[in-house]
Amino acid sequence: MKSSSRQLGFALCAGIVQGCLFTADRIEPSRATGGGLDSPRAVFASLQRAYETRSLSLLDQLLADDYQFQADAASLANPSENTWGKNVELERHTRMFQAIQNVGCRVQWDSMPRPEEAPRETTWTVWNLEMTMEYEGANWEVRGMADFRLRAVPQDDGSNIYQIVKWTDRP
Repeated sequence: MKSSSRQLGFALCAGIVQGCLFTADRIEPSRATGGGLDSPRAVFASLQRAYETRSLSLLDQLLADDYQFQADAASLANPSENTWGKNVELERHTRMFQAIQNVGCRVQWDSMPRPEEAPRETTWTVWNLEMTMEYEGANWEVRGMADFRLRAVPQDDGSNIYQIVKWTDRP
């Protein structure tokens, strides 16, 4: 995708996500339930399913309470506001999921994580994050790269579930 097409796609998503065009009560997003989040592979499969089904409840399960999103500042109208937490992320996705139709999502990640300083956290590079959507009768495609920091959260039975702690868009 050409740089101008990518910027147009990001601008469209930024407009949708920031909610300047939409209210939060237009439609009710589907409430798909996720499977077990017992591996990074399951997290990425669930992230893809959350977008394809426009499921806020599934997205909520994927994001840690201390989740942070770090946007590529060049893709934003106001580059100084390029970081936000879980509540803002869910509010923005509410508007986006209500505005778009026929969503397709593909997530391809690097199978070699990089350990972080915090215990039990690893960063995974998603080198091909693609989303296609229909918005007001037009088809849009957004492609990009991102780093996802995942945290293994120990469970009472000795297993782990994984959550997204930080999503960093890459230029």
